[in-house]
Amino acid sequence: MYHVTAKSSEQEINAAIRHLDMREEAKDRVDFERCWGGPQGESILEYHILNQVCVLIDRNLGYALVNDISAPHKESEVFLDVTTPEQAQERWLDNQKSS
Repeated sequence: MYHVTAKSSEQEINAAIRHLDMREEAKDRVDFERCWGGPQGESILEYHILNQVCVLIDRNLGYALVNDISAPHKESEVFLDVTTPEQAQERWLDNQKSS
């Protein structure tokens, strides 16, 4: 697991997060928190890899970007009303089965 904080550098985010759109989301959130003086050391986003599924989640706002680990250039799916990475992963897997 990787915690994105307002202190996270672009290099750290690029090294830790596999998917391009997830990286951009993390960088945008870091910029936002820095601009508005948000908590510097607290986690803004969490990046998880769960059984080959990558999840970037904001537990406070209740959304997640989810994608297959093997598709770093594919656009991630966004899920609202999620509070855990496991819940986001499960919803993504359910979508994969139905498509």
